Amino acid sequence: MNRVSLLALALSAGVMSASAAGWTNLDDAHHISGPKLSESQLRGKVVMIDCWGVNCPPCRALLPRMQNLWKTYKNRPFVLIGSHRQGRDDERVRELAENNKLTYANYQGFGLAEGEPSINGIPFLMVIDHRGNLVYGGNSEPEATEALVEALMEAGSRTALYGDVRLEKYKSLENDLVWGKNVKMAMMKLVADVKRGRAKQAGDDARARASEAEAILKAMAEAKRNAKSEIEGLKESDPAEAVKRIKTLVATFPDDAPAYRADLQALAKKDRARPAAQKPSKK
Repeated sequence: MNRVSLLALALSAGVMSASAAGWTNLDDAHHISGPKLSESQLRGKVVMIDCWGVNCPPCRALLPRMQNLWKTYKNRPFVLIGSHRQGRDDERVRELAENNKLTYANYQGFGLAEGEPSINGIPFLMVIDHRGNLVYGGNSEPEATEALVEALMEAGSRTALYGDVRLEKYKSLENDLVWGKNVKMAMMKLVADVKRGRAKQAGDDARARASEAEAILKAMAEAKRNAKSEIEGLKESDPAEAVKRIKTLVATFPDDAPAYRADLQALAKKDRARPAAQKPSKK
């Protein structure tokens, strides 16, 4: 059952919402490895569930790619959970988690309390969006990754670079400090205002502007670091998406363009060479 049909079924049934139905086996008794989680930590997040088993070679082969996916998106509103579905063998699950350096949580039989699709073989992946709707359930890693990226884009639809900073002194920059716009001039203004506000003779207004400008610059630096981290992860899993992210990053921060010039050529070549089966479907 693919992502579209699952979503349609969810809407028609009116009950296939993880946020309403809750989760199964999210407790200490079923925790095997990685961080322990609670329902509150999943609320409002995009959740991907990797249903796997220790005696399933394709499942074991998928583990390092799941870790790479987690490393790529862990700074976003995202939680990845491994759900072991092949009997109970905590020792071997922990051994595989250690050998693959897994840093995400693994639980025995974790899943949806209601509305979970029939698992027709493992590995089986599910993606639940930030509203609690099941938006993918199936055996295709590329399709699951595509659904995850789309859900994360919707969950973080804000394109602002200033994060949670409330713009008061810099309300006029609200439409300029966004991904895809050259922010070089805006940053120069912010840096100058910080310097001016930190001068001994600065007045209260200048100091207030400097404080807000510093917060904005810090948020922008964090957004940039997160974007670069995602790009590094995507270089292997989705070269075409990595190219898109690089182009957005260098359009926003043009001084970074030289550092990515070689990457753009190499990634475009890598994407052309990838078998079609490994590429996310284009809908």
